[in-house]
Amino acid sequence: MSFELRVEFAGLCLYMVDPLEEGTGNKVAILMPDARKTADPMHKDGEDGEAHVGYIRFDLANLGVKGMTLPTPGKLDDGSGSPPNEIIHRFDGQELSFGLDLDPNPMNVQIGVPDFGKFAGLLEPVPDLFTDAPKNLLMRTIISGGTIEAHGLGKTWAFSSVLHSTPVGDRYSDQFAGFALWTRPVDAEGLTITISDFKGNPAVRIPLIPRKIDGKQVIAIKVANLCSNNPMEWGEYPLRTVVTHDLDFKWLYRLLAPVSGTYEQVLAGAELPFPRAIPDQAFGDEDCMGGCITIPF
Repeated sequence: MSFELRVEFAGLCLYMVDPLEEGTGNKVAILMPDARKTADPMHKDGEDGEAHVGYIRFDLANLGVKGMTLPTPGKLDDGSGSPPNEIIHRFDGQELSFGLDLDPNPMNVQIGVPDFGKFAGLLEPVPDLFTDAPKNLLMRTIISGGTIEAHGLGKTWAFSSVLHSTPVGDRYSDQFAGFALWTRPVDAEGLTITISDFKGNPAVRIPLIPRKIDGKQVIAIKVANLCSNNPMEWGEYPLRTVVTHDLDFKWLYRLLAPVSGTYEQVLAGAELPFPRAIPDQAFGDEDCMGGCITIPF
């Protein structure tokens, strides 16, 4: 039996793309900064950030428990859909595994989120992200195989170049996406999600089975780190949108550090770069965005 695994990554996620190496394929790490209410809200430029909630969500219809009567699966949209029966696990300094082997084939990576290499070249990932005691990290996972893509729509956003090696010329700007979708074909009857602490001690194992949606077998999952104002994006409540300034983007700097010196030194009193909507645009609101960086890990 084979099925399509669909995982939507939404909100404050750092996508760390490992460059393609011959014979090994490439992979992507997705890392969430800890932006919960319990985290220190003050960013390196002195401004306080709004609290966020990081979680994994899946359709109860995909739960692989023998003897259980499963509900009808929800419909899919561009991402993972909005199932009427959903199960939520909130992250708490944990590693997420989809139970799949590393795919040696090249991965199709088209992540349309802000690229730190184009406006903040003075930064690199902090060194402890893959240790058993990382700081400021809520969740991490590594994926490979298939396709991960995000396509920006609507408004055009721009960044200051205060953290770039050559802060002159035109500002980096583009249309960006609020979520990325990873799809991978899986030749199996199902899979088991494992959520462990950073030392590898499993705390949660979730068996999932595919269900038929729109004519194909699918397991659809959402992994998100969204503003604490309606983080589940339930349609019964107002959805949070960013109109002109995505200040939440500043949380991602918790996972990056200057190659040389400190933030205070490289900023020299300036504000951390964040997406600013180019004026006179009346369409295309987004929720908070993630960012990407290409570097071996």
